[in-house]
Amino acid sequence: MEAKTLLAINGLSVGYPDKVILKDMLLHIPAKSIVAVLGLNGKGKSTFIRTLAGLQPALQGNILFNERPLSSYTAIERAQLFSIVLPGRGDVVQGLLVHELFHTTRVTFTNGFGKITDDDIQLINRICTSLHIEHLLHKRIYQLSDGEAQLVFIARALIQDTPIIFMDEPTSYLDVVNKAEIFNLIQSLPQQNKTVVFTSHELELALQIADYCLLIGNEGKHVFGTTKTIIEQGYIPDFFNSKNVQFDRITGRISLKNA
Repeated sequence: MEAKTLLAINGLSVGYPDKVILKDMLLHIPAKSIVAVLGLNGKGKSTFIRTLAGLQPALQGNILFNERPLSSYTAIERAQLFSIVLPGRGDVVQGLLVHELFHTTRVTFTNGFGKITDDDIQLINRICTSLHIEHLLHKRIYQLSDGEAQLVFIARALIQDTPIIFMDEPTSYLDVVNKAEIFNLIQSLPQQNKTVVFTSHELELALQIADYCLLIGNEGKHVFGTTKTIIEQGYIPDFFNSKNVQFDRITGRISLKNA
């Protein structure tokens, strides 16, 4: 039995009025799956994620969530459907304490009088513990290092508690240990009934956890499929071509050719 399609992308073109980056995209993403969007710098990964999240308009085609067009959702409905992690600090008020940011995130989705509940607090505490950021709760955003801020914004997306999470380079600024922790976290999210679409330059780690891959190359070239198919059909070297590195489709690892 095939998994239900949660996110359907039909004939989608993304980019800017003076430049089409990707066109005629066709992807059907099942619920509770992990999709890695991979490619070299400047190929359109971030533009694609931003378009899916409604942060910039599609040039053509349809984006459907639960068979309903993205354009038909209100701002509140979108915020209850998906959360997003972007590189950098965005438009977050830098003077906020971390716990204030988290409380504001939860209050946005309560139906009462804007008061945080015991359930909200338990959710916040659980996520902070899982990311080992309890010691940051009483710091202001501007006091955080780039790596700490990245962990806080990942936590905020999880605290928003949406069925879909978009992540654009979620391990930016993180050290090797925290990168591994975040990939492990992403891998666990389908067990919590969540679907994750993320971009990454960490090719080997991304291939280990992703159910599906979207590879993006030059001049809008792209291919989508299960990670197993993408690897076995030999697509990786086509999109990460270099005279100095080689990809082993058995181990899923990249190595220097002359090492």
